[in-house]
Formats: sequence, structure tokens, C-alpha cells
Amino acid sequence: MTEVFKGSVGTKARGPGPEEDPELDRIRAQLVQELKAGVARPQPVGGGSRVPDGPGVTSLNQGTVGPFLKGHPRVVLDLWAPWCGPCRALSPVVERMSVRFWPGVAFGKVNTDEEPGLAAGWGVQSIPTLLFFREGRLVDRAVGVLAPEHLEARIRRSLAPPEVPSQGS
Repeated sequence: MTEVFKGSVGTKARGPGPEEDPELDRIRAQLVQELKAGVARPQPVGGGSRVPDGPGVTSLNQGTVGPFLKGHPRVVLDLWAPWCGPCRALSPVVERMSVRFWPGVAFGKVNTDEEPGLAAGWGVQSIPTLLFFREGRLVDRAVGVLAPEHLEARIRRSLAPPEVPSQGS
């Protein structure tokens, strides 16, 4: 049986392709400028993990979270668990923010079921919890699901613009 979507046979409409995504175009242009300027990319960290060389959320554990925090001046950590419905709702919002704010802010996530000591060390009692770090120091936290515009405002406020790129640039 052949599927028909939007007048095309065998293809599904998925919205604009990567070449039509203004946010992706902005990120590409920024990366090209950095490469031309010779900006150093983050280096790998110990414990088999690596510092991301692009936008996205990096899974962290006891052995990798310290080097991750030391390797980035501004970090948002998402503390979550697989069984947590609100955590699953927040995850795509955090992913989008990791793209929007790259490279000014690095994003990581910690599974609290696998790393209860990390959560306890930061005094996390409920999930999802977002922790905001500047120069390795915890400067803010948000508990619960945040709407994208509220999370964006929180990142900008907590992590000290102008290092955080603005939406339109």
C-alpha cells in the first residue's frame, strides 16, 4: 500500500527541511565565523565522556560532571529520571534551548536514579530540577516544568548576558 501525504507519493510532510530552518542557519553561520576566527573548540574530558562539540544535551555521571562544569563557563544541568512524566515533558524544551544558546551555554543531564549522590549533594528533592552554573558555581535553580519562554528568560537572567547569544543574532 502506498502512502500519500500532501500530494506526494511515498513521502511524509515533515515541515521545513534543514536548509529552511532560520535557527539552524544562524547556528551554522556562527560556527563558520568561529572556525574562520580560529576559536578553540572544547576538549574531551575524563571518564570516557566528552565535552560536546556542538549543541545538544550531554549525559553526565559522578565521574564526568566535574570536568564538564570546569570545561564550560556557563552550564544548565537537567536532573531527571526515566519514570518522571514532567521530566519527559521538559526534555524537548531543554534540547531546544541547548541549540538556541550554543556555544555560550553548555547543557547536561543527570539521571537521579543512577546518580542519587549528585542530586543529594545539590540538595535536589524534586525532579525535574534545572541547575544553573556560572564558572563552576551554582547560581540558580528551577524546579518543575518551565515553558520555553520562561526557561529562556531564566537562562538569560542566571547566566549573565551578553555572553549568551540573543535570539535574533
